Amino acid sequence: MLQGVKRNKWNKILCGHNNPKYQCGDCGTGRCRICKPLNWAKYILQGLNRKAKKKGHVEANGTPEEVVRLSSTPDCYACGMPLNWSGKGPTETPHLHHNHENGEILGFVHPVCNYVEGKIQSIAKGGIEKYLRAMFPEVFQRS
Repeated sequence: MLQGVKRNKWNKILCGHNNPKYQCGDCGTGRCRICKPLNWAKYILQGLNRKAKKKGHVEANGTPEEVVRLSSTPDCYACGMPLNWSGKGPTETPHLHHNHENGEILGFVHPVCNYVEGKIQSIAKGGIEKYLRAMFPEVFQRS
């Protein structure tokens, strides 16, 4: 079952996107993760592919059904800690992570795990020495 599902006292599903006292009315968008999981997954894939294209990465090649299946995994693909599906905004909600070289969808990760992975990739491509010289110039001035 989906993680982060909330229910009111009548056992009706609450999406958490609107005021949690009220049942979801498709959040006004028709792409709520809980009420309309396939619409939500299509939206997530479109956003991911739009960003990938903009950055010159390979687009994700997964299906909405695969995204829904991965969203039921309670833990971060990268660090293994629990994901917070009730968070709001891009700094709290899990990010869909994919391989930038072949487009394979890997799983959902914490925003910070996604950020760190991106930085490690950039450092690896730009060369570790360049990064260290920029971040620790005093060390290189002494040698």
